[in-house]
Amino acid sequence: MNIESAWQSVLGQLQMEMPRASFDTWVRDTQVDSFDGKVLTVSVRNAYARDWLESRLTSTVSRLLAGILNQPVQVRFVVLESELGEELESQEESETDEDLEVEPVQWLDYDRIVQPHRQVVSRGI
Repeated sequence: MNIESAWQSVLGQLQMEMPRASFDTWVRDTQVDSFDGKVLTVSVRNAYARDWLESRLTSTVSRLLAGILNQPVQVRFVVLESELGEELESQEESETDEDLEVEPVQWLDYDRIVQPHRQVVSRGI
């Protein structure tokens, strides 16, 4: 089985196991970047997706791939280079944008809105 087919199998399994919103948000747009026989590199849209996938799905994806390919596989999530370049460019543009306006925050409204001096007590049953 080639790595693309294996990845599609992993995606199908994850789609069945995960809540739809999580799958659509974090997993659906992933793509195989490279595979050297031991490490599968998967491209994701942005750093948030990379961090989310690394923290929550690395071991699951490795386990699924090992079962499909009959060999241990390490998984590495990376941000697409074109997306990374666009993010950096947009950050640079926003940093050099001289039309940026900053509005002061009214901390005095905090006490009026939140009312930290008030306590609500309910009796237990």
